Amino acid sequence: DESLAVKPQIVVFNKIDLPEVRDLWSEYKKIFAQRGHEVIAISAATGENVQDVLYQAWQKL
Repeated sequence: DESLAVKPQIVVFNKIDLPEVRDLWSEYKKIFAQRGHEVIAISAATGENVQDVLYQAWQKL
């Protein structure tokens, strides 16, 4: 559906608590930024940045 392209989006990168994922984070952040996307890294397990995602969702809605 083409209308989805104009809706606000939040890209969330989960499992940032894992060392191998944290190592990849900066590269993925660059890739998404080059494409014009804001991206937030979170850990659902530890709660890291989960509040930030909720706040961003609240702001965009």
